[in-house]
Amino acid sequence: MVGVPWVPRSEEQLLEQVYRRSAKIRRRRSVVRAGAGFMCLALLAGLGIPLVLRGAGESSPFGPGHHPLVLAPSPETSVGHSPTPPPRPCSCTVGRRTQQPGAGGGGPGQGPSEGPGPGPIVATGDKLAFATDRDGNWEIYSMNTDGSHLRRLTFNPKADREPSWSPDGTKIVFIRVDDIGSLSGDIYVMNADGSREQFLTKGGNPRWSPDGTKIAFHKQDITGYQAELDATVWVMNADGSHQREVATNAADPAWLPDGHTIAYGGLDKKKITNVITVSADSLKPNTNKSQVTRDPVFACQPDVSPNGRYVAYIAIGHQLPHLEMIDIDGRGKPRHLTHTLVESEFSPSWSPDGTVIAIERDPDVDPHYANVAGVAVQQGTRPSVIVLVAADGSRETILSGGSFSYADPAFAPRGP
Repeated sequence: MVGVPWVPRSEEQLLEQVYRRSAKIRRRRSVVRAGAGFMCLALLAGLGIPLVLRGAGESSPFGPGHHPLVLAPSPETSVGHSPTPPPRPCSCTVGRRTQQPGAGGGGPGQGPSEGPGPGPIVATGDKLAFATDRDGNWEIYSMNTDGSHLRRLTFNPKADREPSWSPDGTKIVFIRVDDIGSLSGDIYVMNADGSREQFLTKGGNPRWSPDGTKIAFHKQDITGYQAELDATVWVMNADGSHQREVATNAADPAWLPDGHTIAYGGLDKKKITNVITVSADSLKPNTNKSQVTRDPVFACQPDVSPNGRYVAYIAIGHQLPHLEMIDIDGRGKPRHLTHTLVESEFSPSWSPDGTVIAIERDPDVDPHYANVAGVAVQQGTRPSVIVLVAADGSRETILSGGSFSYADPAFAPRGP
């Protein structure tokens, strides 16, 4: 029997059919693009053609096989999003990276909405703290952004992660965990040269306040998959005293420059992870909450620009975790700053002058996020790298490479 052509009975049915077909076309295009990319990489590898241009050879502070890499300018910024994913906690919603207050504050160049342009040059005087397993165990290191003056700061058999600088650059707060997959552990503070470690409390993702008197952090206890994010954001004095809760269903705190507001990744009214701000001064949790990001993507791990105008965060929607940015008031469209389709990105950190964002890029998944909210994901076997991204998305510079992983970048403040 010959089938009868389907005819929409209403405008709503017609729009629904058009939407479904367009979504199917987008999915097919994504599969074709990914397949073509993998085929090209396989072909190049088979022909023995190098995929990247390495830097200055054996003089690199990372030693043999650890050379700085430079990438070509990114393609044109895209602002498209896929339909809303099913509500569940963001798979990267416990992580790191807060802004480091600095003398600068000009925002991202000429404005991130203007598209790619000449990328900024990171001054060699800027410094990063980060975590790496280059010595067989995750430890905290520091180095200049040109790759020089690499220095190991911690020496402990446990894993040290998530460093954050004090505003005056004299101290670093970090977490120490028994298992690299843990998202909370013991919070320690030490001098910037690694001396005089002091235990403060238990928690994760500690971040200094702009005036250096307080530290924000989260507490988390995930024992299995839950409908809500089982984490809370707290504030304490810099010596660990006077702890108080400021937000529920919240993680990854990051201070705004005013020192009275905290941004975090938390559940909105639809139980979807988004960037939210809250008062850091109130004795009552969830005071003056304001949602910054909206559907259709999960948004977490916020970091606020030094001038307080923008928030960089990690988005998960139609692709792997990737870096995006939006105005702090939530107006306007989010801007994609990176364009990798086969690697995950974590832990944004603004430079003191607001022109560069440091991130962790992992071709697999950071083992720190291997089991979140009871959802197991692939553990990384290929090394992660630290990437500097121009705040307008125009250029990238890879600061690490080789057979070891580098993660949790945190810009140090600039001196007077």
